Amino acid sequence: MRHNGVRMIRTELETPRQRANRARLVIVAEKEAESPLDLNRHLEEAGYSCCQVVDEDRLVLSVRRRVPDLVILNRTQAVNEGRNLIAELRQDPLTADIPIVVVIPRGGTTETLIAFALGADECLSRPFSARLFVARVTALLRRAQPVRAISDETHIGPIYVDPAACTVEVEGEPVRLTPTEFNLLWAVTSNGDRVTRRGDLLRTVFATTDPTDRRIDVHMASLRKKLGDAGEWLQTIRGAGYAYRAPQE
Repeated sequence: MRHNGVRMIRTELETPRQRANRARLVIVAEKEAESPLDLNRHLEEAGYSCCQVVDEDRLVLSVRRRVPDLVILNRTQAVNEGRNLIAELRQDPLTADIPIVVVIPRGGTTETLIAFALGADECLSRPFSARLFVARVTALLRRAQPVRAISDETHIGPIYVDPAACTVEVEGEPVRLTPTEFNLLWAVTSNGDRVTRRGDLLRTVFATTDPTDRRIDVHMASLRKKLGDAGEWLQTIRGAGYAYRAPQE
């Protein structure tokens, strides 16, 4: 069913897992209605509520009308064409925390780095299998739920992190982070000055055990930049991981 350039997709028979996923809305922004990757069908079969948008001007409007759990940008030149879309979504308080997946051409290392720098949470390089696509979406939605720890908020040095409210402040001023950045910051700060190993961060924040995965470096750089001078407290421990410690004078 199509309405004003937006195609809504629903299923008739659902498994228990599909019914659980049905509460999660994914908006897919594509260049053409009939995409060869058929991302909507794969999401539908996994049970997700899916809304396809082919009109770029209607994407942000659609997102604001019903805030989704995830946005996927699948365009011919995803990074170049999606640059303004990512920026607009990240700058609007209503949509700033929505996880964003960008589909990029095969071997697009530069495009991947640019997408992460712009604020994307995940990149997928074409071609990829339907199973991998759905697994990445599921993992990202799981990670997008901020880490809930038994311990209370942390307030050491200039950074205040409240995991219950999912808020961060630096010297009393609020700092807006993406879900991935928040989870990364909490994982490190909640350990105090103890070293949080890189492998543990890759597993708990990025749902991977691949030691060559560089997403952690990109997100850490973005996190430090947003924290300003306080970002110096997130110290790299060479060969081990990261620690939340006062910078050396």
